[in-house]
Amino acid sequence: MPHSHSCIHPKAPVTLQTEGWAASAEHSTAQHDTTTAADMKLVALLIALTVAVGIDAAAVTPAPCPDGFVDFTTDPSTPVCLMFAMYGKGTWEYQRAMCQAFGADLAILEGNLYEQVVEYINDQYLDMADESFWIGGCYAAQEGHFVWVDGTDMLMGTPPWYITEPSGGRAQNYVALYSPDFYFHDLNNDKQLYAICEF
Repeated sequence: MPHSHSCIHPKAPVTLQTEGWAASAEHSTAQHDTTTAADMKLVALLIALTVAVGIDAAAVTPAPCPDGFVDFTTDPSTPVCLMFAMYGKGTWEYQRAMCQAFGADLAILEGNLYEQVVEYINDQYLDMADESFWIGGCYAAQEGHFVWVDGTDMLMGTPPWYITEPSGGRAQNYVALYSPDFYFHDLNNDKQLYAICEF
């Protein structure tokens, strides 16, 4: 059952700017009515060029993840996009706000995704092997109980927790994927780390 705790804050609602859309649509309709023969020739030319260079419009699909995110999807019905945010180090709370600014949140690394991420970091050895990353786990109300940023309980035990973790009592309330072992460690919020964001 999800818990409500001080480290769990829902994402800020995203609102879309809709003012002017109706006017834009009306303008577009007016433009459509004044389509010239030159416009039609240009469209025909573009279609001919597309056919000539062999571009299959049906085969062109949008990328599953936004720019800057790595695709970790194993099931197409549930895409998983992660960003290894190495723009600068910061506290857990700072890095969470940064992830949310991208429309994401700190990553929930459960099951196979945890293993995939560790493998990815090891494959990027020179860039990431010595670095640690905040992830979306934080301390709940009672000792030794941690939850993900979506309020679900984190599984305890090794792996993914390091054998002596969590170890910080009430002082270490935030979870990181910590170098060099890349197991979960509980740390103080003031620790300066990179982050893994999940879109």
